[in-house]
Amino acid sequence: MSVFVDRIMKATGTVALAVIAILLVAGRGNSGTADPETASTNVTVANPITRPVPSQATDNPALRPYMTSVTIAIDSSSTEGSNSFQVPAGQRLVIQAVSYIQQNYTSGEHLQVDVYVQVGDVFQPFRMPQPPTLTAPFPGAGWTGTLYADPGTSVVVSSGRNVTGTLEHDYVYISGYLVPVG
Repeated sequence: MSVFVDRIMKATGTVALAVIAILLVAGRGNSGTADPETASTNVTVANPITRPVPSQATDNPALRPYMTSVTIAIDSSSTEGSNSFQVPAGQRLVIQAVSYIQQNYTSGEHLQVDVYVQVGDVFQPFRMPQPPTLTAPFPGAGWTGTLYADPGTSVVVSSGRNVTGTLEHDYVYISGYLVPVG
């Protein structure tokens, strides 16, 4: 009886494979190819150019890169100075990198650079790292991370030092991207 059951199982498997093959071939229709049929459909977008249709690409930082530089002059009799720039209206500034260099610093000087940004009602300072030593011809430091500044606000960059003596110029470079806000 075991031979009989074995033959029945083989016959059933063969029939099942034949049925599957017939269903697969019948599903293709008369086209003779495996490509699905496609229909051309025109789509009309009624949004004006000032309010484009949102897409994932609007989050792409490469679409609105932003760079600026700020020069801060500290008079020889002073220990601090500042300068600022305006964030464009209707766009949030995302700051990803800040760097600075000093020119004409005084021996023994310790410099501190701060970047002040505003988000909502909060005006927040960010303290830049200090350079390890002021013996290089143009000492400086850099930072990468994320800071935000609201549309239409001022970003203030200030620098302070512990001694007076020379007219100093601090050059601050800021880069990131702009994000449109509704």
